Parts: sequence; C-alpha cells; structure tokens
Amino acid sequence: MNLLLETLDAVWRVTLGGLVLGVGAPVVFAAGMAALGIGRTVSDDGEAYATPATPTGRVVAGLCFAVVAALVVGGVVLIVAGG
Repeated sequence: MNLLLETLDAVWRVTLGGLVLGVGAPVVFAAGMAALGIGRTVSDDGEAYATPATPTGRVVAGLCFAVVAALVVGGVVLIVAGG
C-alpha cells in the first residue's frame, strides 16, 4: 500500500509540473500576444489593427514574454546540468 501511495504522489507531481510548464508556457505566450492588442482599434475590414500597441500592452506583453523566456532558459539549464 505504501508503494501505491508513493507512486500516486509522484504521478500527481509530474502531472502538475507538466501542466504548469508544458501548457502554462504557451498560455502565457498567448496572453502576451493578446496584451499587444490592449486598447488598439481594428481597421474597418477587421483584418488588421489601425493603431499601434499601447504602452500598457507592451509592458504586459514584455512581462509575459520574459516569463516564457525564463522558462525556456531554465529548461535548457536543467537539461544541460542533468545530462
């Protein structure tokens, strides 16, 4: 029974890590892309933005992209250090 509990504990940790790092990074990147559209107006045909990105949108997007970059660099460091 103890082995089963230890296995289940390891499984949920791996699953949580996969969700945070595997799915979390693309979600944060998508949030950064969406932040670039904050306060912008769309052209009449609806295909392009008619105004540039706002400073707020750029700051939020920059923070999101920095988090994703840190995750990528951290992953590479872990792979190199463990390998």
